[in-house]
Amino acid sequence: MHKLYKSKCSELNVHPVSFEKYRRVFRSYNLGFHKPKKDQCKKCLKYTNMTEDEKKTHEQAHHEHMLRKKLAREARDEDKEIAKNNSAVLSFNFDLEAVLTTPKGPTGQIFYLRKLAIYNLTIYNLGNQDGICYLWDETQGKRGSNEISSCIYNYIINQPNITEVRMMSDGCGGQQKNSHFAAMCLKLLTDHTKLRTIDHRFFESGHTEMECDSLHSKIEQKSKYVPGYSPEGWAQIIRSARTHPRPFEVRYMMFDDIFDFKSFGTRNYKLNQIPWQQVCWLQYVKTDDVVTMSYKKNFGDEFQRVNSIKSRGRPKKDDLKKAYDEQLPIAIAKYKDLQKMCNDLTIPKNYHNFYNSIKADKIIRDNLPETNESEDSDER
Repeated sequence: MHKLYKSKCSELNVHPVSFEKYRRVFRSYNLGFHKPKKDQCKKCLKYTNMTEDEKKTHEQAHHEHMLRKKLAREARDEDKEIAKNNSAVLSFNFDLEAVLTTPKGPTGQIFYLRKLAIYNLTIYNLGNQDGICYLWDETQGKRGSNEISSCIYNYIINQPNITEVRMMSDGCGGQQKNSHFAAMCLKLLTDHTKLRTIDHRFFESGHTEMECDSLHSKIEQKSKYVPGYSPEGWAQIIRSARTHPRPFEVRYMMFDDIFDFKSFGTRNYKLNQIPWQQVCWLQYVKTDDVVTMSYKKNFGDEFQRVNSIKSRGRPKKDDLKKAYDEQLPIAIAKYKDLQKMCNDLTIPKNYHNFYNSIKADKIIRDNLPETNESEDSDER
């Protein structure tokens, strides 16, 4: 910073002060430097660590990477302005928070024992700053494309007066950048009476910072010293994490709220011709009850139309089935640890009925379900 200061002084033809004086004055303002929690972009870090000759070779690719980052953020800002001035346009971004666990509390035993996983899909409405959190635990669903698609379907279908949706997310192939989520969007246009257009754009890999991250940060800060012994405990933490302009809204997802968009898409659409890893923009349009789908590989490209409907006709309205018939069991080892915490009263008695109602199965592995592809599925 002192070098930049000296450079500016040189431009203004002003004599700069010494480093020590600059340091004393700077420290008198009690300023600090914010260290971002999000990991650095691996592409940018790799480029930074290259030699000068290597940088010349990769300069064009790095320039294109930074341009895609810039255009994605400009698209987000444009969506925000449009939504603020037009109530018929719904603009939002969404992201699945890092896995939460319950119980959480001050007892050391909790740290060493297996806990129940809680999933939180956050949606940030760019038009009115509302924060919506779809919450479920591992007995109600997993964290794959069916769950994410069902949450977004529920969010949009319950807003009957909108005609256009503009949404943005990261490019996680196992959650929303895939044919299952695309099938949900096509189904949504068929079911919604007024909706005509859905635009789904993706942030550039490594630069997926969005408003949802601020929701996650507030929830993390609020939960730091607050115990929670059930999914409802997390719901209370989330609701109290923000007061202005409004508290976050929590919507519970149960096993029978989750639809099988994976099987639905396979039966009704042919989407395997889409180059999913290269796509940055998906657009769905309904004209005279005919739904079409297009994509872009770069924001400046023309849309490429996809022949998505299978020849046997349009999907039937009742063709969408539930993903699960009953609550999901957990691993026996995890169930035993939860029961141990109940028996030791690490978990208070008034929560025991919830944990006693959980089913366990020896065929369930004690690990988090894997997504189908990495979050960098939009690698180029």
